[in-house]
Amino acid sequence: MAYMNEYETKKGKFYKITVSAGINPATGKQRQITRRGFKTKKEAKAAINQIEYELGLGTFVHQANIKFEDFAEEWFKTYKLSVKPSTIRTRSLILQQVNEVFGKAKIKDITRRNYQMFINELNDAGYKKNSVSQRHAVCRMIFKKAKQMKIINEDPTENVTLPKEKFTVEDLESKAESVNYLEKEELAVYLKTAKEHGLESDYEINTFQAYTGMRSGEVCALKWSDIDFEEKTIRITKTLYCDNNLNNYEIITPKTKSSIRTIEVDEFIIDMLLEYRRQQNVLKMKYRNEYRDEGFVFANANDYKGYPRLTQNMLWRMGRLLKLAGMDKGIKPHSLRHTHTSLLAEAGVSLPEIQERLGHKDDEITTSVYLHTTKSARNKSAEKFSDLMKSVRN
Repeated sequence: MAYMNEYETKKGKFYKITVSAGINPATGKQRQITRRGFKTKKEAKAAINQIEYELGLGTFVHQANIKFEDFAEEWFKTYKLSVKPSTIRTRSLILQQVNEVFGKAKIKDITRRNYQMFINELNDAGYKKNSVSQRHAVCRMIFKKAKQMKIINEDPTENVTLPKEKFTVEDLESKAESVNYLEKEELAVYLKTAKEHGLESDYEINTFQAYTGMRSGEVCALKWSDIDFEEKTIRITKTLYCDNNLNNYEIITPKTKSSIRTIEVDEFIIDMLLEYRRQQNVLKMKYRNEYRDEGFVFANANDYKGYPRLTQNMLWRMGRLLKLAGMDKGIKPHSLRHTHTSLLAEAGVSLPEIQERLGHKDDEITTSVYLHTTKSARNKSAEKFSDLMKSVRN
């Protein structure tokens, strides 16, 4: 059964409709659907017909009065069951920020305009494209789930315009100059310092990372079973997650499929690893009663013997070596990844090949370092072409 009522406002005459929707199973009471704001009887009657049609099909969405923060909390409890600890931490921080904007609002009242304004404000506040996309991804999952559960009719995150960053080649080359990495000669000095003054395994770890371009977490999670000494290849399938307590470390899968890869290494690295494994075996025998052997390549040799090395430990050790080498460039372990990019580019390796080796399809920093490193080669190409065409012009 449906009713139509006329009412007056300062803006004129409007119509309100009330449609019976059966018994609410949660309360046992009659459920009614009310809509208002129709300018004509024809519009109101059309709305009644549409609601009754959807009720008949069972597709009508009964909008709830749940607040955004309450539904988001409910969603997050389920979401946490299927993602990595690092993702949980990141998403939790983002959700706190989103709740500051939408938390107290009823989720059904958040419009596409409201959401677009939120995205625009993030951009105006100076958030990078990636940061805005991360926040949008969280909101997208929440509203999508709310729509699936028939709490809202429309998803306000659909068809929203996200900010885009536009870069010229000059922008990328300028950015490369601000990315910290070691030139070939600097790397030689740094590794020489590690060999002569480094602590246990400093030389091997830094050399390995510079020659492979692997991420620090990938290096820490690497196991001997991942290395094929005959084929001279390394299979990269995992990374280390740890909250500074080695008792709680986790070996997890990479964030993206492209991070799973097999790379080739030269004879120098293979020989270094074989000698390093020989030394590690001696250590295992010496401390066999306390060594926890889980097959990690760069395992701890001090406290927690046999456990994986922490990325924070690599950072501290690198800072020590840089001081001894007299270098003050803000270099971090991840900078060796950029160093590897630069040296590959200098050796003539193409950008797609470098991206495949590093385990990502598209990375702004890798591209900028590549363009910066190959700039002189491009200039020489232009000069060679000009010399070739001089005979034609003359």
